[in-house]
Amino acid sequence: MSNRGRPSKYTQEIADEICSRLADCESLNDICSDDGMPHESTVRSWVIDNKEGFSTKYARARNIGLDIRAERVKDAFMSEPDSARARLIFDHERWYLSKLAPKTYGDRTMTEITGKDGGAIQIAQKTLHFDVMSLPLEQREALKLALLSAEEPETIEQEAME
Repeated sequence: MSNRGRPSKYTQEIADEICSRLADCESLNDICSDDGMPHESTVRSWVIDNKEGFSTKYARARNIGLDIRAERVKDAFMSEPDSARARLIFDHERWYLSKLAPKTYGDRTMTEITGKDGGAIQIAQKTLHFDVMSLPLEQREALKLALLSAEEPETIEQEAME
């Protein structure tokens, strides 16, 4: 069973060719389908393992390729005489770029929160006041035990035993 001469060993020449072709908008699938190129999973493992700094070069080449693709889409959109076709191509490419690089090409949404009539948000804080002595004796004792237990856990155990 032949692997069509696909190298599995990392070489600087192969890494440079992959990065050059990625920067020229080629997909990794297309690059890796050529004879003499490693399998796509091999290249991805080089990225994951950052083989000889490949991860940074790969990411940079990929971003350059996406930027070039975005420029080409804009140029194609402007020169396409059929506006319906131009819109379809543009929408497809915009979607594709937004999935590959959402921070750069994805839709951005902003939410602005304001208070009444567009003013600042007002925060109201209400303080509850009540007269403890108006509580029945049983509730006052329960409140006392709860407050004491929050400060000194041993005190409540002693008072409960008495």
